Amino acid sequence: MARLGMSGATVRVVSGSLGAVGITFIAMVNSASLPASLVLIALVGGPATAYTIAVQTLLQIYSEDAFRGRVFATYGSVTIFALLIGMVSASFLAGVIPLVDTLNAAGAIFLVAAVLGWRIRVPTLIAPAADPESDAAASV
Repeated sequence: MARLGMSGATVRVVSGSLGAVGITFIAMVNSASLPASLVLIALVGGPATAYTIAVQTLLQIYSEDAFRGRVFATYGSVTIFALLIGMVSASFLAGVIPLVDTLNAAGAIFLVAAVLGWRIRVPTLIAPAADPESDAAASV
């Protein structure tokens, strides 16, 4: 898995997954058919799962062993806080911005994140954490 992350393929999985979630989300929100919306909701699960696995792989690869727990705790806390801010903001904006427009904006944010993620290569920004097993094998 480390080779996959270091090759940039994991970054492409993250970007592709975000793009697929954004497109599916926008299609679901604008669908006039309940059965079609239910199918689209089910289809979001695959890319969302791929995104979660790829992000956690990147976090694991690019964090030192001593800090990995802190990195995952911080990532989880920031994610939950962002969800809280989004829910609170949505409740205040409900009377100002129509629901469909708000959900279309959410889908568009996924698409923008996908494009940015596709253009920015994480492996070129940060060196992967040293692998103690490969270091030990190299010294023998």
